[in-house]
Amino acid sequence: MSALPVPWEWSERAADGTHGVLRLAVDLGAEHMAGHYPGHPILPGVVVMDWVLQAVDSLHGGGLRLRRIDRARFVRLLLPGDVLELTLRVRPREPDRAGAGDAGIVAEARIVRSDGRPAVELDAVFQPLVTHA
Repeated sequence: MSALPVPWEWSERAADGTHGVLRLAVDLGAEHMAGHYPGHPILPGVVVMDWVLQAVDSLHGGGLRLRRIDRARFVRLLLPGDVLELTLRVRPREPDRAGAGDAGIVAEARIVRSDGRPAVELDAVFQPLVTHA
């Protein structure tokens, strides 16, 4: 897991956990940038996805795990020095056509670069963590 850049805080956050906006900086000196790619560093997609997962968990109050990623689109590179705006929208998961389906939430994440251009779109389903007694 790659920790969200520190410090980070919500610039917007709905009290009910349905919406939030974070500003994140891409730091060339961060551990996850080492070797990805020497001479032309870019933020690894797996780190972006991990940041989204952590942000969703934080927005929703914790206790979630990723069930599946329905869509992940990386349309622009994220480079050192970029300041990203990560916008999340979260809603309860709807039961399937048969009325079945476990509890969970659907999260839509959109990342825009500091130049205002869209960079990442990610739609995923999360479930509450199951604890065994």
